[in-house]
Amino acid sequence: AGARRVFAAATPLLDAAAVSPTGAGVRPSPSRVRLSMGLLEAHGGEISAARALLESVEGHEMSPEAALTLGSIARQMGDAKAAEAALARGIGAADAARAPLATAELRLFAFELAADARDATRAKAELLAALTSALEARKVATETPVRARVERLLARVLDRLGDVAGAGRATDRAITLSSRDARQLSMTLLE
Repeated sequence: AGARRVFAAATPLLDAAAVSPTGAGVRPSPSRVRLSMGLLEAHGGEISAARALLESVEGHEMSPEAALTLGSIARQMGDAKAAEAALARGIGAADAARAPLATAELRLFAFELAADARDATRAKAELLAALTSALEARKVATETPVRARVERLLARVLDRLGDVAGAGRATDRAITLSSRDARQLSMTLLE
């Protein structure tokens, strides 16, 4: 509630900075502040407010996480076209070589959208792309929480590919990696 009040009070300043030539150097940018508030609203369950804020984020400020959140909100609201548009923004924001985990998450979301649309060919292609990116993410992940997140994602991808045994092994690895971190362990067990 406090963040909403501060954001509401700052909105006129953000709007002025966004259109002012002298506001170009403001850091964080008004778009970045809207992105952060949109993610806060989404995590708080305020999906309508989150959607409006995330849709207002400028292209260069869009992160893969924000695009995935926006796409998920649009999908929940039954707006497949907006979900696809958010996915395209996220894929444009994710550099597959530098962010294979984000790319894998976006490709898994693309699979879900294709499956919703009953496009089996595209769904299979997106799932295989998600698998490739997840395996690449596993190669480059060094921090334990990230490694656990990669294994959880890999388990979801393998499960959707019908590899129950592989998904089980990935889940076991995620549990092992998460055993010393209660937050990671709870996320692993919930997935």
